[in-house]
Amino acid sequence: MEEDNVLRRLDFSHLPCDGNSVQVDGRLFISDNIDPVELSGGVPTMDFPVQINDMTIVCLCLAGEATVAVNLNEYRMVNGMMMFILPGNIFQIKSSSSDFSFLFMAVAVDFIGVPANAPFTMKIIKHILSTPYCCLAPNEAEEFVAIYKMMKHKLMQSDFRYKKEVAANYMSVMLYNSYLYFPEESKAGADAVSRQEDIFNKFIRAVEKNYMRERNVKYYADILCISPKYLSTVIHRVSGKYATEWIDNYVILESKALLRGCGMSVKEVCHKLNFPNQSFFAKYFKHHTGLTPREYKNS
Repeated sequence: MEEDNVLRRLDFSHLPCDGNSVQVDGRLFISDNIDPVELSGGVPTMDFPVQINDMTIVCLCLAGEATVAVNLNEYRMVNGMMMFILPGNIFQIKSSSSDFSFLFMAVAVDFIGVPANAPFTMKIIKHILSTPYCCLAPNEAEEFVAIYKMMKHKLMQSDFRYKKEVAANYMSVMLYNSYLYFPEESKAGADAVSRQEDIFNKFIRAVEKNYMRERNVKYYADILCISPKYLSTVIHRVSGKYATEWIDNYVILESKALLRGCGMSVKEVCHKLNFPNQSFFAKYFKHHTGLTPREYKNS
């Protein structure tokens, strides 16, 4: 983990290795008996938020309940509820009941091999960006758990040679099944906007990688080889928000997490997020939150 005064990043190296968990090629981790306190390599997620690095996390609640925060928004996780935490998201388990249990899977973005611009993949990502959970019907949860158990049983066999290939295929089945967990769209509508959703998906990935140093829409438009005006039009059409709003949301979220979750000073946050000076950062922060950074930190 990084130093105490920065937002901790959670990656595969921090996940606990024990008899109840399986890691494959350093790019897939699964466990059905993990202690929430151990999710950040000895730094309790109940005390500190962590930022997810280079992987997507899927959690399915099997019993009990927990209060979790994704990007500083709190959710009550109950039986049958599935949470999705994307790369770059800020995650924290704030509390849990004594009987809380859940399936936990962390998978590298490119592990499964399903195209990121496939219509159903973009549908899932678009939903998760606005609502990072879905509620499974009892039969859907049972099927998901059954596939998980078959995958884990095969991966636990020490003499099995094709763990990576088998894991990727099981995860593909889970991904395709998850398409059914989200609200349906007409096929015609999905086909018509697939190109625009592809731009949206690439834009979000670019923002996740660069928002700490680049806040100009033109920078992202140049990456995608389109004009800033067209980029903003497409992003608004697909998501209901303009490109600047998405960029600002990422910056403000990071600012809040650093100010409160990590105890950094206003000056340190200003420097980390590449603002020219504290005055500019304070005006930017207040414009979007109604509070100065210092007021937010002390509230």
